[in-house]
Amino acid sequence: MAEYQATHTPDSGYANTATPAASTFAPAQYGGFNSGNAMFGGSAGNSTWLSEYGAYGANQQLVGDLGGYPNGQEHPFPYPFPQPDSVVTPSHYEPSLLAQCLNRIQVLETQLVATKRDADEAKATARQLLALQEKENGEVRKKNLQTDAMRTKTQGLVQDKARWLLSVRVMDAEGQLIEDLPHPLKEDEEPGFLADGVTRKAHPNWNAGVSDKINVAFCTRVTNLAMDAIGHDDPAKPAYGNPSREDVMAMAKQYYRTLRRVYSAQTTPEGEERHSHKLTLGKWRGRKVQKAANLRRAVDRFREIHGKENTVGDYDAIQTDDMSSEHSDCGNVPQDVFKAHRKRSGGGEQGWEVRPKNWHSRFLKLYYAHLKTISRQLCQEKSKKRRGSSKVKTRRVPRFKSLPANNNNSAPVLVRDKPLYEKMVSSEWMEQVGMTYKELNAVANPAELTLFNLALTTEGLDDIELEYLADDETA
Repeated sequence: MAEYQATHTPDSGYANTATPAASTFAPAQYGGFNSGNAMFGGSAGNSTWLSEYGAYGANQQLVGDLGGYPNGQEHPFPYPFPQPDSVVTPSHYEPSLLAQCLNRIQVLETQLVATKRDADEAKATARQLLALQEKENGEVRKKNLQTDAMRTKTQGLVQDKARWLLSVRVMDAEGQLIEDLPHPLKEDEEPGFLADGVTRKAHPNWNAGVSDKINVAFCTRVTNLAMDAIGHDDPAKPAYGNPSREDVMAMAKQYYRTLRRVYSAQTTPEGEERHSHKLTLGKWRGRKVQKAANLRRAVDRFREIHGKENTVGDYDAIQTDDMSSEHSDCGNVPQDVFKAHRKRSGGGEQGWEVRPKNWHSRFLKLYYAHLKTISRQLCQEKSKKRRGSSKVKTRRVPRFKSLPANNNNSAPVLVRDKPLYEKMVSSEWMEQVGMTYKELNAVANPAELTLFNLALTTEGLDDIELEYLADDETA
């Protein structure tokens, strides 16, 4: 019956309570009931079924046996059917089960909210810890930078005191000396006095190590002078960080080793070669330092040629940052173009391209060219005196002239208190880049600097410098 109900719903339109009419069972529909089948006892008039139930249309026994259906008008069958079970729907769940489900849902929602809150709190805590760690790291870095700055300042102080005792000076921030170091004293030779007329000039034994008694005495004098200056430091804002005497002594010894190499470079061919090799083959900054040193070395000869009174300011026009740079990369041109130019210019496979600064004036280019020519002449003279030949045998990385696209078009860099004079800057370059002397912080040429009044020409330059200036319209 349940299956029947599944396909014949109560509202399908069939009656199940009214008494059916006799015509309902037409022979065409239910021929089996009117046949002479033995199951029913012969014909419909005398069959067992009819003898028991009588005329179907008049006998109500079947209706009573089947019972009435509340939804009406369904065809009754000649045997009883059990009543269908009630259909269970979600609305028929027991209240206790629904309450349990609702409670469970509320618990899960509460747990979800708590989990999200815990996650947010964990993220906030992590951010706070990260910020605190970054702050601590920043403070540590700041402290380390301050310590390094104080140590650097102390090293500078030690070097200043050492150079003062040696009566030598430096010309730029790299510490390149413009005067030769004093030679060791001979037997029974007395040291001279410094400019103050009281302090004896130092003469270390450059041929010995730092442990030599003369050199130990020199380092001790340097340490005493440095510690005396540190003792006058402001305790509230110490510039030197209150270093120990042992640290200052170690700095003095280290600087002695550096000066010893410099002395070896100025007195022996091997030392000069090692010193030059270290500077030249180092970073590009070292090569700039070496270039500036070569120019300064030629200043005295330049003075002899043009007169000392006409070359006042010769050192002022030589700055390390103003030197041309040397590069092995392709710069602003394609790699194949750069390689072809390098090979065509004699740079081989590993040559360095010399990239000049476009802001150099005609005067500055000529001045540097004359100093470079003189520097090469001095090297040849020194080589001839030492070896009997003017040919200088040096192993150098080939240099070649830069492509115009790779020239340095940046503005001049001001170094400390060293001024930039108008005579050094090209007016054509300023017009090209749209800058003025004021924007470059260039100052007018002082009258006392007679160097800028020289009328320099290409006369006397060697072939190398003439080649570099060949395509220079301003020179």
